[in-house]
Amino acid sequence: MSPLSDKIHCRNALRWENSQWAREHATELYQQYGDVWVAIADKQVMAVGSDPVGVRKIAARKTGQLTAEIFVEFIESGLTIYGANWT
Repeated sequence: MSPLSDKIHCRNALRWENSQWAREHATELYQQYGDVWVAIADKQVMAVGSDPVGVRKIAARKTGQLTAEIFVEFIESGLTIYGANWT
């Protein structure tokens, strides 16, 4: 591989590991967060907010990683999906 493709592979591998962590902890994430963007790095939540670019930048600053290495996912609440109010 070339040096550039090595860097891209590394970034993708970091995002992949963090996406897998998010899937393994999906129940906890859905219980704790709802209708927000969550940035995950080093297998932990680093930033939460309404702007995916903003949470990615915050997580990158906290970790020293490049923004391209940060995994970001929108956590939807069930109430938003179905528009229901069960109270």
